[in-house]
Amino acid sequence: MLEYIYICRHGFRSNLMAHDVKSSPTGMRLDHPLSVHGVQQAAHLGAFLSDPARTAPYPVPERVFSSPFYRCLQTAQPTAALLAERANEPRRIALDHGVMEWYPPAKKGTGLHPRPSGPATLEKFFPEALDLDYLPSVYPDRKGEKMQALFDRIDLFVDVFTARMDATPVRTVVIFAHAATVIALGQALTGDRKAEACAGCACTSLYRRRTDKGPGGGSVGAWEQLWNGRADYMPGGVERDWAFHQVALAGGEVVEDEGDLLEHSPEDELPVGLVKGMDKYLPPSRRQDGSKAATSRL
Repeated sequence: MLEYIYICRHGFRSNLMAHDVKSSPTGMRLDHPLSVHGVQQAAHLGAFLSDPARTAPYPVPERVFSSPFYRCLQTAQPTAALLAERANEPRRIALDHGVMEWYPPAKKGTGLHPRPSGPATLEKFFPEALDLDYLPSVYPDRKGEKMQALFDRIDLFVDVFTARMDATPVRTVVIFAHAATVIALGQALTGDRKAEACAGCACTSLYRRRTDKGPGGGSVGAWEQLWNGRADYMPGGVERDWAFHQVALAGGEVVEDEGDLLEHSPEDELPVGLVKGMDKYLPPSRRQDGSKAATSRL
């Protein structure tokens, strides 16, 4: 049974303009690489997470998961490499779109938000570092999400992801994500929408399972927070922390954003929601209430 989840935000990213794809390694809009400082942060983070003496009394991660955005994979790579070296066996990074970046709803007529490719495409940027067999749990809507939709997405991810890990021998994992998803993950795990969750660059939060099931029969609300944005392994400590109150609001909801300014077919929006085949990991309460688990439209 899964017992511990480390959650880390990516390191400092480079300052590309929103529509500048020339400097993006993948050529995708908003797929920023890490800055030099971010690369250094990732190295410090990897040295920390891979050292049992430094994470004690808690175990080091056994599996590494990441948002498929370039900056998250760059941040995860040193950790995966050092864990593999310590274990003397591969520790490949599994990509899950369920924890990818949060984008507010795209203004009508402005296109869609970016969605990174899968591991088969991204492997050329991270050779022999990615898990080619792992399937994502959830896909966000490329039209963007209101704040509640983000929380719903992450709640669904937590229930499905935890059940997936429970079907394996894995006890401890690490997830590399983005500021908004780091915070939403912390709130979903603890079941407290007002819970404080530090989202500084390359910081680490740790959650321990305190009960087999949460109030809804899944894993949401079944965890306790042990660390909140730990950063004592980095010379600069906590940097660029982020919170939802920094987002522009209108009537209590996030302001709409521009999409990629391209024309799209309906197929470009797909898939959306729960990935095909993942319904078997849903708790009974979600299976009975279709509103709690959007099935992927393929």
